[in-house]
Amino acid sequence: MLDFRLYTFLTLSETLNYTKAADILCITQPAVSQHIKYMEKEYDCKLFFYDGKQLNLTAQGKLLAEKVRTMVADEKMIRSLLKQNQKTPALRFGATLTIGEFILPQRLNSFLAEHKETSLCMIVENTATLLQMLNSGDIGFAFVEGYFPKQTYDWKLLSQERYVAVKGKHYTLQKEVRCLKDLVQETLIVREDGSGTREILERGMQEINLSIASFQRVIEIGNVQAIKTLVRNNQGISFLYEAAAREEIEKGELEVIDLYDFHILHEFNYITLKDSVFKEQYDAFFASVCRP
Repeated sequence: MLDFRLYTFLTLSETLNYTKAADILCITQPAVSQHIKYMEKEYDCKLFFYDGKQLNLTAQGKLLAEKVRTMVADEKMIRSLLKQNQKTPALRFGATLTIGEFILPQRLNSFLAEHKETSLCMIVENTATLLQMLNSGDIGFAFVEGYFPKQTYDWKLLSQERYVAVKGKHYTLQKEVRCLKDLVQETLIVREDGSGTREILERGMQEINLSIASFQRVIEIGNVQAIKTLVRNNQGISFLYEAAAREEIEKGELEVIDLYDFHILHEFNYITLKDSVFKEQYDAFFASVCRP
């Protein structure tokens, strides 16, 4: 069982606000201060400092937050092991929608064949939600397509995927298209805010001074299959990983829109908290799904 003051420290490291930390923990603000002072005395270093009115972590505080985050996640997994009376935990992990639906299913066969006693639980969510779940210990690792702070996690490259504009076979574009700006008259069908797929598009557009708001009409859909169906039915255009639309492209139901100023090859990554005691098991799963 971890010292309760570690939870106080971790909460304050995330909120950087004594009042918010106290509210989350349902304790008083002076109690939060006492816990932090105790830890600073115990570790013989400053963990926080003020820059004006803004509370910040010191270098030592950042290091401790990283380690404590992993400790809290591992303890949650250990509790699950003890409750289930198992030697190894069920692999509970997350994947963003494109990876969970179109990349991993084909790659799970070898792992399932070799580990018939291992239980799996794959949660499909957007990148922002998966990072929160990873930090809180609700999942052990994740496969993400969105951006994440690489210095915060242990990570490995799963694959690189082409990101393309697509339209239905019989969809008529408003004008001849050569560059991204030529598409702003079209209806754009896009994932919800917070999804990795949308973030890739937003960053790519920023590089050429455009945004999703530049489009005449925007439809937000939180499901790739639904997006593909709408595009296939000529309701608009979209931007997808080629891997997610490969079947429809090969069948001729969707077509790639060639753009001279929009070329994205994006990473799909496997991430875990640093120094987890379960890292060897997590890495073994990753190695298995990487096999051809």
